[in-house]
Amino acid sequence: MSEIQKISKPMCLVENPENKQFSINQEAKKVLENILQPLVVVSIVGPYRSGKSYLLNKLSGDSEGGFSLGHTLSANTKGIWMRCVPHPKKSGHILILLDTEGIGDVGKANLQNDRMILSLAMLMSSAVIYNSKTAIDQSAVDKLYSMTGTHRLITEKASKQEGRDAQTDSEDHMRPHLVWALRDATLKLEIKGQTVSADEYLENSLREITPVKTPRTQDQNKARKTIQNFFPKRKCFVFDFPSSDKEILSAIDQVSETKLQSEFVEQTKNFCQFIFDEVPEKKLNGGIALTDPDSRTFSSHTLMLSQDLTAFF
Repeated sequence: MSEIQKISKPMCLVENPENKQFSINQEAKKVLENILQPLVVVSIVGPYRSGKSYLLNKLSGDSEGGFSLGHTLSANTKGIWMRCVPHPKKSGHILILLDTEGIGDVGKANLQNDRMILSLAMLMSSAVIYNSKTAIDQSAVDKLYSMTGTHRLITEKASKQEGRDAQTDSEDHMRPHLVWALRDATLKLEIKGQTVSADEYLENSLREITPVKTPRTQDQNKARKTIQNFFPKRKCFVFDFPSSDKEILSAIDQVSETKLQSEFVEQTKNFCQFIFDEVPEKKLNGGIALTDPDSRTFSSHTLMLSQDLTAFF
């Protein structure tokens, strides 16, 4: 089995030039084609300026040379960027971390681009981290729902092309884990006066609304039920503010953890531990590993998905 060196800095995997189709970066393609080890693929999606890159840098094991953390109001990541590191817990596995372009950037001319980025990240991943702030709201639920619809269309297309039953391909190995990272939370985790866990808070946020009185409520219930069915494995982490000091927050990737709130540091460690222990190897249709001799490589898989997405949107 060949060895792969840790990529010292992230490289663009999916280029997203303005007013053009997605394309695969050829340098990243060559790196991926040389990986023979099983792949665990973790992507993070969410609004720009919400701290996505910080979590990925913690998963990679260092911040020096890591994903870029923007400290202004401008979106700092365009397209999808990757970093490949040896998996810290699974011997002989490679952990691929994907940082996605932030959604909701007011500078974007085409908001449909957000949906394409979200969908592509989910289709490539073993786990999708949805990074949001303050509370789980209906807008975030609606975005996740739109991702599941695109995933279903593309997997059904792949099933027909390869002569497989679409129902078979809808099994758990094709569905990424959903890990909801709720940042800068100020809410009390309570439901009807009772203290609940972060997971219980997530499940309550995805519970159907009753009674159903309006078409809008029916749509909301459909979205919530679809997410429950599509992501059979769900987890939620709630993070406190890292610090009340703005100077520390503006350089959070450079300061010592001793300067951050101890609760935030502990929450981040628990989050990383879960990703390392619980997120499985990425599988293709039929449960085939990406490094199986009869399967396409991760780079060619990504190219195929990019082309399919362009056709659907």
